[in-house]
Amino acid sequence: MAWIKRCAERNEPFFCDLATNAPHPPHIDEEKDIAPYRKPDQPAGFFGVIAHIDNRFGDFDQFHSDNGLVDETIVVVMTDNGGTAGVGLSNAGLRGARPPPTRAVTGFHVGFAGPRGGWGRRAT
Repeated sequence: MAWIKRCAERNEPFFCDLATNAPHPPHIDEEKDIAPYRKPDQPAGFFGVIAHIDNRFGDFDQFHSDNGLVDETIVVVMTDNGGTAGVGLSNAGLRGARPPPTRAVTGFHVGFAGPRGGWGRRAT
């Protein structure tokens, strides 16, 4: 984030491709993210990794707000079609599971927030 801040201070455009960790085994994360999900028959590590990604994305969003970059930044978030076969969790209404590497991926989800807009806000 220091690099983004330096670019902003020099009024230089930047491109940041932020690849997060994936909620796939091994589920290595901080106990504070896993603890709320430690219940019988619940994959606490899986949910803990997702919570950690969500919290770090919140930090990234707050950084943009704190540094006056929200109105000058386009954010695109892409995910695949949920879990692999055998996860045994809700796939949020999606059918089946992510296909194996030998087949084309068929279900990408894209979130978008642009200048003067934002998550859940309409740009004016």
